[in-house]
Order: sequence, then C-alpha cells, then structure tokens
Amino acid sequence: MRKNKPIPVDISERFSYNVETGEIIRLSTNTVQRTKNSKGYIVIQDKNRKIYQASRIAWFIATGEDPGNMLID
Repeated sequence: MRKNKPIPVDISERFSYNVETGEIIRLSTNTVQRTKNSKGYIVIQDKNRKIYQASRIAWFIATGEDPGNMLID
C-alpha cells in the first residue's frame, strides 16, 4: 500500500476550501487551483515544493484531521 505524505498542519494558512463549490484557493494569489496530474486528479504544490492531491487538502481543511492512509477521492 502506498503511504501518503502528511498534510502540513499550517496548510490552511495558505489555502482555503469552498465547501459549496469544491474549489481550493491559494490565499497568496487568490487563485483557484486547477493543475491536474497525469491521472486527472487536481494537485497542489505547496511552498515546500511537495505535491499533494487537492482532495486530501480539502479533507484536512474541512475536518482539521490529516486523512492519513484513508482513500480520499
């Protein structure tokens, strides 16, 4: 089983999540994140140059909990 990178605890200081639209917004530029990987998933590159799936960041911002190895699609 592939291990997922932990979501940085301060990620919500750099991104916001709109529950109604499902959009993740980079706060420093006020832009919606839409970059897709080769599998079609929206991914986000954080300031530490690590790439995270947007769905995992959305889960963290909405619940305050790292999804760990849960499948978040």
